[in-house]
Amino acid sequence: MTQLFNSTFELSLRVLLTLSIQEKSEQTIDELATGDFITTYNKTFGLSPSNLHGDNELSFTEFALRRHLISKATFQLVREGLLEVVQSPNGFKYSISSEGVSYIQRIQSNYARDYRLAAQRAQNYMKTKSEAELLNLISQEASNVLKRRTQ
Repeated sequence: MTQLFNSTFELSLRVLLTLSIQEKSEQTIDELATGDFITTYNKTFGLSPSNLHGDNELSFTEFALRRHLISKATFQLVREGLLEVVQSPNGFKYSISSEGVSYIQRIQSNYARDYRLAAQRAQNYMKTKSEAELLNLISQEASNVLKRRTQ
Protein backbone atom coordinates (compact mmCIF):
# COMPACT_ATOMS: atom_id res chain seq x y z
CA MET A 1 0.00 0.00 0.00
CA THR A 2 1.55 3.29 -1.06
CA GLN A 3 -1.15 5.56 0.29
CA LEU A 4 -2.75 5.45 3.73
CA PHE A 5 -4.70 8.70 3.86
CA ASN A 6 -7.96 8.71 1.90
CA SER A 7 -7.24 5.15 0.84
CA THR A 8 -9.94 2.51 0.46
CA PHE A 9 -8.75 1.01 3.76
CA GLU A 10 -9.10 4.30 5.66
CA LEU A 11 -12.50 4.98 4.15
CA SER A 12 -13.59 1.44 5.08
CA LEU A 13 -12.82 2.22 8.71
CA ARG A 14 -14.66 5.53 8.51
CA VAL A 15 -17.73 3.86 6.96
CA LEU A 16 -17.76 1.34 9.81
CA LEU A 17 -17.34 4.11 12.38
CA THR A 18 -20.23 6.06 10.82
CA LEU A 19 -22.58 3.10 10.71
CA SER A 20 -21.60 1.99 14.22
CA ILE A 21 -23.05 5.21 15.65
CA GLN A 22 -26.54 4.12 14.68
CA GLU A 23 -26.27 0.35 14.31
CA LYS A 24 -29.80 -0.04 12.94
CA SER A 25 -29.36 2.62 10.27
CA GLU A 26 -29.14 1.86 6.57
CA GLN A 27 -27.45 4.34 4.24
CA THR A 28 -26.84 4.65 0.51
CA ILE A 29 -23.38 5.24 -0.95
CA ASP A 30 -24.29 8.92 -1.42
CA GLU A 31 -25.41 9.21 2.21
CA LEU A 32 -22.20 7.56 3.39
CA ALA A 33 -20.04 9.81 1.21
CA THR A 34 -21.91 12.95 2.23
CA GLY A 35 -21.81 11.95 5.89
CA ASP A 36 -18.08 11.24 5.76
CA PHE A 37 -17.42 14.55 4.03
CA ILE A 38 -19.44 16.53 6.57
CA THR A 39 -17.82 14.56 9.38
CA THR A 40 -14.26 15.33 8.31
CA TYR A 41 -15.11 18.97 7.56
CA ASN A 42 -17.42 19.74 10.54
CA LYS A 43 -16.07 23.30 10.88
CA THR A 44 -16.91 24.10 7.27
CA PHE A 45 -20.56 23.27 7.99
CA GLY A 46 -20.61 25.23 11.25
CA LEU A 47 -20.74 22.10 13.42
CA SER A 48 -17.40 22.33 15.22
CA PRO A 49 -14.55 24.78 15.85
CA SER A 50 -12.18 22.61 13.78
CA ASN A 51 -12.07 20.15 10.91
CA LEU A 52 -10.77 16.63 11.57
CA HIS A 53 -8.56 16.89 8.49
CA GLY A 54 -7.57 20.51 8.97
CA ASP A 55 -8.52 23.50 6.89
CA ASN A 56 -8.24 22.97 3.17
CA GLU A 57 -9.49 25.44 0.60
CA LEU A 58 -9.88 22.63 -1.94
CA SER A 59 -11.78 20.29 0.37
CA PHE A 60 -14.99 20.48 -1.64
CA THR A 61 -13.21 19.32 -4.78
CA GLU A 62 -12.40 16.01 -3.01
CA PHE A 63 -16.00 14.86 -2.90
CA ALA A 64 -16.21 12.96 -6.21
CA LEU A 65 -13.07 10.97 -5.49
CA ARG A 66 -14.23 10.30 -1.94
CA ARG A 67 -17.57 8.97 -3.19
CA HIS A 68 -15.75 6.64 -5.59
CA LEU A 69 -13.45 5.34 -2.83
CA ILE A 70 -16.37 4.85 -0.44
CA SER A 71 -18.15 2.84 -3.11
CA LYS A 72 -15.09 0.58 -3.44
CA ALA A 73 -14.69 0.37 0.34
CA THR A 74 -18.34 -0.53 0.84
CA PHE A 75 -18.14 -3.30 -1.75
CA GLN A 76 -15.10 -4.74 0.06
CA LEU A 77 -16.81 -4.49 3.47
CA VAL A 78 -19.83 -6.41 2.14
CA ARG A 79 -17.53 -9.12 0.75
CA GLU A 80 -15.81 -9.38 4.14
CA GLY A 81 -19.13 -9.67 5.97
CA LEU A 82 -18.66 -6.40 7.89
CA LEU A 83 -21.58 -4.70 6.15
CA GLU A 84 -24.98 -5.97 5.07
CA VAL A 85 -26.76 -4.75 1.96
CA VAL A 86 -30.47 -4.45 1.27
CA GLN A 87 -32.31 -3.22 -1.79
CA SER A 88 -34.64 -0.29 -1.26
CA PRO A 89 -36.72 1.92 -3.56
CA ASN A 90 -33.76 4.36 -3.48
CA GLY A 91 -31.19 1.74 -4.46
CA PHE A 92 -28.89 -0.32 -2.29
CA LYS A 93 -28.52 0.57 1.37
CA TYR A 94 -25.82 -0.60 3.72
CA SER A 95 -25.79 -1.30 7.45
CA ILE A 96 -23.15 -2.61 9.78
CA SER A 97 -23.26 -6.32 10.55
CA SER A 98 -22.64 -7.83 13.98
CA GLU A 99 -19.14 -8.77 12.73
CA GLY A 100 -18.61 -5.15 11.69
CA VAL A 101 -19.68 -3.92 15.14
CA SER A 102 -17.28 -6.35 16.80
CA TYR A 103 -14.45 -5.28 14.50
CA ILE A 104 -14.92 -1.52 14.86
CA GLN A 105 -15.35 -1.66 18.64
CA ARG A 106 -11.70 -2.73 18.83
CA ILE A 107 -10.64 0.56 17.20
CA GLN A 108 -10.04 2.85 20.18
CA SER A 109 -7.69 5.58 18.94
CA ASN A 110 -8.06 9.30 19.58
CA TYR A 111 -8.91 9.76 15.91
CA ALA A 112 -11.67 7.12 16.11
CA ARG A 113 -13.12 8.86 19.18
CA ASP A 114 -12.99 12.27 17.48
CA TYR A 115 -14.43 10.83 14.27
CA ARG A 116 -17.37 9.27 16.13
CA LEU A 117 -18.18 12.61 17.80
CA ALA A 118 -17.92 14.49 14.51
CA ALA A 119 -19.98 11.81 12.75
CA GLN A 120 -22.76 12.17 15.33
CA ARG A 121 -22.84 15.93 14.68
CA ALA A 122 -22.88 15.26 10.92
CA GLN A 123 -25.74 12.76 11.22
CA ASN A 124 -27.80 15.25 13.24
CA TYR A 125 -27.10 17.96 10.63
CA MET A 126 -28.02 15.65 7.77
CA LYS A 127 -31.41 14.92 9.36
CA THR A 128 -32.37 18.57 8.80
CA LYS A 129 -31.73 18.45 5.03
CA SER A 130 -32.63 16.20 2.13
CA GLU A 131 -29.99 14.21 0.30
CA ALA A 132 -30.50 16.45 -2.74
CA GLU A 133 -30.00 19.60 -0.63
CA LEU A 134 -26.76 18.25 0.81
CA LEU A 135 -25.38 17.18 -2.56
CA ASN A 136 -26.33 20.55 -4.07
CA LEU A 137 -24.62 22.37 -1.19
CA ILE A 138 -21.40 20.41 -1.72
CA SER A 139 -21.56 20.81 -5.51
CA GLN A 140 -22.22 24.55 -5.29
CA GLU A 141 -19.38 25.11 -2.85
CA ALA A 142 -17.00 23.07 -5.04
CA SER A 143 -17.95 25.30 -7.99
CA ASN A 144 -17.37 28.42 -5.91
CA VAL A 145 -13.92 27.18 -4.86
CA LEU A 146 -12.95 26.47 -8.45
CA LYS A 147 -14.22 29.88 -9.58
CA ARG A 148 -12.18 31.63 -6.88
CA ARG A 149 -9.07 29.68 -7.89
CA THR A 150 -9.36 30.71 -11.54
CA GLN A 151 -9.92 34.42 -10.82
